Amino acid sequence: MRFYIEKDILRCERLWKEYTPSKWLFDEWDYRICLNAGYGYEPYFIVGEKNGERVGVLPLWYEIKQNFYTFIGGTFPENNTFFMNDKKDIGAFLNQCPMETLLTGIEPSEAMYYPFKESDPIFFLDMKKYENSLEKYITSFDKKHRKNLRYDLKQFDIRKSEVRTNCLDDFDRMVELNVDRFGEESDLIEPEMAEGIRQLMMRLHERGKLNMITLLLDGVVEAVEIAAIHKGWYYILSGGRNIKVENCGKKMIVEHIKNAVSIGVDKINFLSTDSGWKSRWHLDTIPTYEYQNY
Repeated sequence: MRFYIEKDILRCERLWKEYTPSKWLFDEWDYRICLNAGYGYEPYFIVGEKNGERVGVLPLWYEIKQNFYTFIGGTFPENNTFFMNDKKDIGAFLNQCPMETLLTGIEPSEAMYYPFKESDPIFFLDMKKYENSLEKYITSFDKKHRKNLRYDLKQFDIRKSEVRTNCLDDFDRMVELNVDRFGEESDLIEPEMAEGIRQLMMRLHERGKLNMITLLLDGVVEAVEIAAIHKGWYYILSGGRNIKVENCGKKMIVEHIKNAVSIGVDKINFLSTDSGWKSRWHLDTIPTYEYQNY
């Protein structure tokens, strides 16, 4: 097999669109490339050929700040697949990766063809299991959890909280709240990443796929989260909330569930990592895998 590197952005886009399964949100080039808006990284697509015919593409870029190669779009996108005519060639393509390559969020179907390391699962809620009823979902919790949740949510009604949707001007407040909460661990502390998420928000809005929820208390924005609709899934992508407001996170989870059900979407994707609460909310999981050569 012969390999070469493609770095021209337009040719890389064509290669991506030829091979993408177009199943998950970040299979869409127009969404994934938004994440490069702040960085301006150069693509690094490993292209393989046999007998003069292309047999696959491994779409990477180099993370200058992190000093590693990874899937184009960085480590934020999940549900990543390998663009190959024959998945048995995955190992051959991985052997062409530069040292210090980290590939995350790999789809479980790909683990049939290479011994990837299992990583944090994706957490999701399938509301079909509860007949798309928020009440039936809450009833599935144990008595104490159920009682506490209903009490906590009622406090927001007492305080006459306000929920508004798709107010793009709330983005900067979302970044502020995220950085306040996570500090140096915040994804959005880097202006480049924040700009990428902003561009993603704008693209989703243009296509009518944005579901941005803002929670106000006494007229003050205390939580903002961005979600997206794509092919029967509701993805909660990014957000920030005031940690000084008790149970703000619970309120936002419920608002997203209500929103998803109201627009006829059954599956809500809360992304990977447990974050200290996901395992308590009766969420299902999808395994993910990773590859690292250093």
